[in-house]
Amino acid sequence: MDLFGVSMVVPLLSLHIKSLGASPTIAGIIGSLYGFLQLVSSTFVGCWSDVVGRKQSLLACILFSALGYLLLGMSTNVFLFAIARVPVGIFKHTLSISKALLSDLVSERERPLIIGHFNAASSIGFILGPVVGGYLTEREGGFYLTSFICSSIFILNAGLVWMLPWDEENTVSSKHEQTTCNRKMTENILGKVQATSSFLFNKVQFSMALEVH
Repeated sequence: MDLFGVSMVVPLLSLHIKSLGASPTIAGIIGSLYGFLQLVSSTFVGCWSDVVGRKQSLLACILFSALGYLLLGMSTNVFLFAIARVPVGIFKHTLSISKALLSDLVSERERPLIIGHFNAASSIGFILGPVVGGYLTEREGGFYLTSFICSSIFILNAGLVWMLPWDEENTVSSKHEQTTCNRKMTENILGKVQATSSFLFNKVQFSMALEVH
């Protein structure tokens, strides 16, 4: 549901910021803000999740992302729009933390199947989201409604994470010996790769949307 909510809003961002009076240059700079914050924060959030636990860090990231999209729905000028992108840029690492948590909870044999199902569900959400978001935007106040729905989806996700009976102290991965240094290095590299990919995807999508609109 994460990517479903996000993909409802992201294709509409450039249209909305232009309606607030931003020039293409300003829109591009603000569009880059999200990717830059993702790139900078990925390592810190990854280390933080190791300290406080996957579940707690995932809950925090989901709730801060919900706040960001709620603020986005309330933005009435370019400044508020830019502010709304900050918490999402810093804390929108829900997918990477979710995958790390799944890897901790399932056995090595089951891991490829579970991660595959997770990726498939995310892809379906990413396909359906723009269709629903585009339909809602055609209604009066559609962008604001879409943003609030996206925020509500994140809050629903937080509730689901909170209710699930996960015991991180007895996860499967903790039973397997693993070199801490290598694991940290791998997680940091993967975090940087994901953040860089997110930055490039965000730039391309924002530029395409500006060109279309």
